[in-house]
Amino acid sequence: MCLKWNIALILLLCAGGCDKNKSPTRVTMPVDSETGKPAVAALYTWPYKIIVAVWKDGQVVWGEDPASGGPPYYVANVDPSRVNELLDSLAKIGLFSSPANRYRLNFGPDASFTAITCLHGDLRQQLESWHEGAERHPNNVATDWGLESLNGRNRSEVLAACPRDYRKFRQIWSEARKLLIEVIPPSGKELKKFTFSMQRVPESN
Repeated sequence: MCLKWNIALILLLCAGGCDKNKSPTRVTMPVDSETGKPAVAALYTWPYKIIVAVWKDGQVVWGEDPASGGPPYYVANVDPSRVNELLDSLAKIGLFSSPANRYRLNFGPDASFTAITCLHGDLRQQLESWHEGAERHPNNVATDWGLESLNGRNRSEVLAACPRDYRKFRQIWSEARKLLIEVIPPSGKELKKFTFSMQRVPESN
């Protein structure tokens, strides 16, 4: 059954530290247990499964399922300049902007979500949203109010009627996801075991 969450529940998640006008000062990043280094950009689902994670030195780890992530994982390396290009592109599309910040905790209580996280110089961002998983069901739509049943309505038309900032948030999300997926090399080595932890990266590297 699809439930519609009241916006007050979503806003409650932001109480005590989520300023809609500011990016977070710390983000939850995959940390390679072998090197102890956090990724600088990542796309993952919760409970924690990596879709793709990118390290500053050019290491890229990705899961077999581009929608939900998880093992088997693969690894390959890109030139570090490609990582810098990715980070610059994420900033250029507005990942650290006000519309992204306003909806960066976009899910209901006890819900699973997908996250986009990034560290770029002094910039930090962590977007968490349930819309990807929810909208895999053809009768669901995630609006600025929460999850709704379409009940015969057109999803694109419903989203077009949402506030401008929410529509911008969804646009930024889609573009950021595309950029992260595009950094995955055409082939890689399958990792029989990839051990990582999810850690809160502090304000300074």
